Amino acid sequence: MLLLEHHEPRLSRIIAIFGLGLIGRSIVNALSGHVSDGRTFPLTWNDPTEQCWQWASIVQELEMRIARTPSHIPTEVHFLWAAGSAGFLATESEVEGEFQNFERVVDQLDALKKRSPKVSVCLSLVSSVGGLFEGQRNINSDSPIVPMRPYGDLKHRQERLALALQNEVSVRIYRVSTVIGPVSSRGRQGLVAKLVRNGLNHSETVIFGTLYTLRDYVWCEDVGRYIAEAILKPQTKECLQTLAAGKPTSISEVIAHVESALNRRLYVRNVPLKSNASDITVSSRVLPDGWYPRDLVTSIAMVVHRASVGSLKSDSILL
Repeated sequence: MLLLEHHEPRLSRIIAIFGLGLIGRSIVNALSGHVSDGRTFPLTWNDPTEQCWQWASIVQELEMRIARTPSHIPTEVHFLWAAGSAGFLATESEVEGEFQNFERVVDQLDALKKRSPKVSVCLSLVSSVGGLFEGQRNINSDSPIVPMRPYGDLKHRQERLALALQNEVSVRIYRVSTVIGPVSSRGRQGLVAKLVRNGLNHSETVIFGTLYTLRDYVWCEDVGRYIAEAILKPQTKECLQTLAAGKPTSISEVIAHVESALNRRLYVRNVPLKSNASDITVSSRVLPDGWYPRDLVTSIAMVVHRASVGSLKSDSILL
């Protein structure tokens, strides 16, 4: 967990970011230059007993930062959840552990609000279009949430828990479509990063599903920028926001774009898998104002460029 501060003449903002994976790092990097006093705290997700001791240190630090703010300046504490090791194929036991971790974060936020009633408290949750609406096309505000696997149930439960706090806490939920990120030495790698890495290494990429499956792709740094701006310059917007491209793209099209960017043919083997072949596309009408994602070709070109020059930016946090 990373604790940051952002100071304005009439507001002191304390930001706690849980999860420094692809989206979490992108948010932190977008905040770079606007925040100070960064401090990292360990949180052992798979050990609740150890978490209790770790939370004691975090709470002590939060209380100290709140107390040192001049009394005439309002204070805001913003918890942002971008954590999660459970992916699309996670089991019920894996997602249950992750939900319990999220519950503990929410409990701490609720306790903070009760201890410091004059402090404004905010909660942002990074959720998943694919988890909630797998198998649906032209997803919009009227689309029903029908999770098809434990991962989707997890996201739905997290959203419901966050929304239950709305009377006491400012809540923002960001439903993100398939995220493209740089080739990285850490964490899970998405389709584009795998294709680029294997293409540069002249290695085979195995795709489970179909090459005609339609998905929606967004660049990680566009997501990070949008959420960072929403934290620093909160405006009255919908609580639920969908961050997607609004343009369906087939797997075969993605492969073609990567081949064009690399200027070489890719070695791709397709293994048909019905459970991984569902379309997930988003209507452009559901996208929020101020959300301007770059196109897929540009995003892929950025992945290729960074991988080609050996950039380590994807693994770095800029503060």
